[in-house]
Amino acid sequence: MKRAILLVAFLALVVATPASADTLQIQFSGLDLTYNGSTLYTPNPGGYGDPLLTMSFLLNGVQVGTTLTSNIFAYITFSTAPLLLPVSGTVSGSQTPACCFDLGMDNWNNYLSLNVVSWTVTTAQDGSITVGVTGILAGQIYGQDLPFVLTIEEPVTMSFSGTVSNAQSQGGFLTSFTASGTGEVSGPGRVPEPGTLVLLGAGLLGLAGLVRRRLS
Repeated sequence: MKRAILLVAFLALVVATPASADTLQIQFSGLDLTYNGSTLYTPNPGGYGDPLLTMSFLLNGVQVGTTLTSNIFAYITFSTAPLLLPVSGTVSGSQTPACCFDLGMDNWNNYLSLNVVSWTVTTAQDGSITVGVTGILAGQIYGQDLPFVLTIEEPVTMSFSGTVSNAQSQGGFLTSFTASGTGEVSGPGRVPEPGTLVLLGAGLLGLAGLVRRRLS
């Protein structure tokens, strides 16, 4: 009988494999960026990073869980040096060592930590004033503990889009600006199916029962 129970528990654990990879998007708003002529970065008040307004998780375009509206942060910093950002135009580069595009949820109890490997930044001009900035970055996963039992996998793409203010320039290149806007992280994602979680729970309960009998 014990062998039969053990076999059922083992089969439940074996069957409880994650669902096939889908597309996971993490979309956020309230992003603030600063450029100092060589580095794009978020402000870091209180050591928590840039407080965001909203953060949503979408699997194949369908929202998972609720939209987060508090205790969410972004910590972004990557160097564009020795390349300079033009007043209007596109520039691409890579970064070694790779750093950093991090998102924090629940005061960083949940998080996604990415290394920036390569980047493309585009600036837009209205008259003589730079008014917009967008960026597309490729990253590597450094660590993660996402809410809603989600997992993201490589390849990961990060992006942002913002309205520029206080732009300063010299010789056709930007020396500083601030920007506010939105961002997104996208990559293959996984979430256990409800049936998978039930089977996993059944398997663990079966094994726990055997352990209790052995110890009693």
